[in-house]
Amino acid sequence: MKKTKDERFDLFKNKIVEAVASYYGDACSVDVRSIQKLNGITYHGINIMKKGSIVCPTIYLEDFFEQYEKGIAFSKIFRNIIEVYEAHKDTAFTALETFCEYEQIKKQLSIKLINASYNSDLLQDVPHMRVGDLAVVAIVEVIDSAINLGTVLIHNNHICMWGIKESQLMEDAISNASIINPPRLRKLSDIVFEMYCMSENSEEVIPKIDDGLAGVDSFDRVDEAGILGGNIDLEPGDRDAMLVLTNEKQMFGAAVIVYPGILERVAKTLGSDYYVIPSSIHETIILPVGICSDAESINEMIHSVNEDMLSREEILSNHAYLYQQSKGCLTSVLDNSSYMEM
Repeated sequence: MKKTKDERFDLFKNKIVEAVASYYGDACSVDVRSIQKLNGITYHGINIMKKGSIVCPTIYLEDFFEQYEKGIAFSKIFRNIIEVYEAHKDTAFTALETFCEYEQIKKQLSIKLINASYNSDLLQDVPHMRVGDLAVVAIVEVIDSAINLGTVLIHNNHICMWGIKESQLMEDAISNASIINPPRLRKLSDIVFEMYCMSENSEEVIPKIDDGLAGVDSFDRVDEAGILGGNIDLEPGDRDAMLVLTNEKQMFGAAVIVYPGILERVAKTLGSDYYVIPSSIHETIILPVGICSDAESINEMIHSVNEDMLSREEILSNHAYLYQQSKGCLTSVLDNSSYMEM
């Protein structure tokens, strides 16, 4: 009987573990673990742990298995896995050797905003703070020369080890995130123009990008408090522009909306109520109500983008949120007439 894909994957995993364990012998322990990712996705990663170490990089096997299924020789895949491990085993991930010391880890804390319903199982084992139908989780950022940035999700066993409360972790994570990942608010049109010019890859075009964005670095007139990062200059006619709110790294930047004072500051900048469109876990789009007040159309657009343009892990929500200056709060916009207080 022909084996199913799951059965073939199990055989592949076992074969990889045997080969890697044989290669390193007693110097390392080798196993494969299931890692629950965002929005119900599970990956399988091989851990190659050096004797005496408490951390190691996780190498996901799904892509390697797809290569194997397409006919790539097992020996080549094995060599690639070894190369990936060797490139990362002595990188900044070793900083996590201090994982037992909360005062050290606290300097690397940041946050990620995820959908609470899609991740209900994960949240049972992860400290978090609910924000309506979303949830804020804490992560530790690890700079790695090969991949630039890696993250470790904080679980309940970590706060037990540190002897701290969930509330303290979340307070520290949000506070530190606003420092190491400061917010950035930019006009969507500027970002699109910059991407277009960069795609031209022309030395004659690139200087024009700098000239055209020179004003973007002077936000003092509209952001006296500096909360939004000092990187946008809105003229009166631009108050109807679509904006992108993210963080400096543009990674997990949707979480910026929970930074203290950020939503109020955006409203003051625009001088109006606005929709927060969850374009992904990495950023949100700020849409002044003057541009569009049809919540149903906005939600249809969000749903379409989620279906056609995002990977499942990147999806944050299928509906928009409305910030109202008079109430000073964010509400979930389920349709034209239904709002859920957050």
